[in-house]
Amino acid sequence: MRTELHYSLYDAECAADVYASDHDGLVVGMAIEMLPLRKSLEAGTDFDHIDPRAGRSIEENGIELAATPVEAVRVVDKESHKDIALFGYLTDEYD
Repeated sequence: MRTELHYSLYDAECAADVYASDHDGLVVGMAIEMLPLRKSLEAGTDFDHIDPRAGRSIEENGIELAATPVEAVRVVDKESHKDIALFGYLTDEYD
């Protein structure tokens, strides 16, 4: 399963939407209504990709990912509705 970390909820939703269209998936809360809407990633999750803005925020604020749980936008398979990707975010504020 693909895991990425983005700075904001908006960035995570945009990345999730692109991933969903490229991998025959649906973004939970945007393209399909399912509960839970978000998934909590455990502290210490090994991300496949960390966007540069999130990386700068982690460095500048001394965030320890090994000790910080992260909320994530879910992308599910169209047919099985199983999670195929999770797009974490550091802040849910839209900027």
